Amino acid sequence: MTVTLFQAARPPVCFLLLGSEGGMQRAVGCSYDWTTGTLYRETVLRMETSCKDKMDLVSRARIGLEKKVKGPRIIAAPPKPKGMKRSKM
Repeated sequence: MTVTLFQAARPPVCFLLLGSEGGMQRAVGCSYDWTTGTLYRETVLRMETSCKDKMDLVSRARIGLEKKVKGPRIIAAPPKPKGMKRSKM
């Protein structure tokens, strides 16, 4: 068994084997957006070819290479109430 550490913006829910290189399989880790039914690429790994025999085949999948992420919203501080004075200690 091999353990591989990787970093991704969103956790992958599946790995798709999309090709081979140097005797190893190219695996794309994908997260899933249920609103559009699309898999989005999060990370790319190389796996041993023995993994291929243990996986199921799917006839087709909708894949997005880049998910547009909305940036953080900037929220202004609430206005200070009028007529209140700071207390001196």
